[in-house]
Amino acid sequence: MKQSNSVVATVVRVALTSLLLSLSIVSCGGGGGGGGSTPTTPNTSGQTYILSGIVTEGPATSGSEGYFRNDIGGNQVGGFGRGSQSVLGEQSREREQPDEVLVDPNSDVTDPIHSAAVGDTLAGVVVQIIDGPHMGKSATTGSDGSYQIVGVSGGMTLTATKSGYKTQTKSGTVSANTTLNFALAIEIVTYTLSGYVREDGVASSSTAGEPISGVVVRVTDGPYIDKSSTTGSDGRYEIVGVVGGMTLSATKTGYITLFKSVTVTSDTILDFDIGRETRNISGRITDIVTGSAVGNLTVEIEGVGTTTTNGVGEYGFDTNATGILPMTLSGAGYIRRDTYIDAGGAVTVNATVIADGGDYSATGFSLAFHDEVFRRNGERGTKRWTSQPTYQIWMRELSCTETEATDDDRWRCKKATVLDESVSGSWFYNTAISALAGDVSTLTDGKYSGPYSTYTPQAGTEIDLRSSASLTRGVINV
Repeated sequence: MKQSNSVVATVVRVALTSLLLSLSIVSCGGGGGGGGSTPTTPNTSGQTYILSGIVTEGPATSGSEGYFRNDIGGNQVGGFGRGSQSVLGEQSREREQPDEVLVDPNSDVTDPIHSAAVGDTLAGVVVQIIDGPHMGKSATTGSDGSYQIVGVSGGMTLTATKSGYKTQTKSGTVSANTTLNFALAIEIVTYTLSGYVREDGVASSSTAGEPISGVVVRVTDGPYIDKSSTTGSDGRYEIVGVVGGMTLSATKTGYITLFKSVTVTSDTILDFDIGRETRNISGRITDIVTGSAVGNLTVEIEGVGTTTTNGVGEYGFDTNATGILPMTLSGAGYIRRDTYIDAGGAVTVNATVIADGGDYSATGFSLAFHDEVFRRNGERGTKRWTSQPTYQIWMRELSCTETEATDDDRWRCKKATVLDESVSGSWFYNTAISALAGDVSTLTDGKYSGPYSTYTPQAGTEIDLRSSASLTRGVINV
């Protein structure tokens, strides 16, 4: 039977329409699956596949570190399974995923900030293709955490995004039905912990409320362990980017370390009042000439207290004072000594005192005689010897024949006549020998000794005691 041209044309149009409709149905994207994932418009070019997976919760991060779990199962065809996540915070960096688990991967461990637990599936996560021919295609995870994107192939980059979590990015190639899982780290909001460190006022040398600089305030436990801040001149510290429970210490040399615990859920103020450490300062007081212990001597340190040396010359204080403090040593038979002590330095401080004998015959040393001979009543300082002197004892007595006035309105012998009388065996001779044998070494702390010789000038000789003819360089005439 012969058909008309109009009938043939109608049949062809119907066939083409049916074909176009069938192609649209085949390439339409987004099957459900996994608790109702939401697919988007498919790609209609070439051989396509199904990309699906599960999104779970990874360990929490505060922003300075990105912690992720390993991908969970799945056929990772096409090179997926290695990705990166941009990490914001004090030190932004990219961490490859999923090579390591930096927090206990036990899915029973619950994050204290978030209701879900590590490893739990996440609903409401948008998994989206962000480049390539399928850019814009996406699916949203259902209650079981699954998603499915239908009708994709080739290379592409995907992101998994949900409010309150860090966006995770993965790239790869789809050349078969592929499983790609994500584990999102919780985006924790952090806060600033700050405060002041002050004196507690318990120590006698401290004032309550006085700010303390140079105190290190440090987190001693938890995920922020070793985060720290040092107080400035106003005693203030500030630690940025923390949240949750933690213990902190406030530490400075010379002070007792104080620990405090706090839970940070907003910007938080935590002050410290710390006290000075008590330390023992002690020592021994001896006679500068004899080296023997001086007992019953009063030792006073300003701001610390007063005590008395025991029978072996020892004293001691328990104190929390610091700094350079005036120290006074006084007692019967000894010249008062005013000096200083570094209360924050050595804990053992020995000192010497000078006996106040009044004249040579009493103790072998007189401060008044020392000032007269060496210091001119304190008007000028004693000059230290720079080399070993030699002493010469004159063995005849001298008689002064001419005197002269001194600068301090006194008189001294300028010229003398040598007498016939010998000094051998006299008090003068014996005292001079004894002093040269011991006192020179004692007074110079063992640096010099007292070697001597004797000289017997001719009786009747006139000697000018001020003339260089009577003096020899390096020789002390006695």
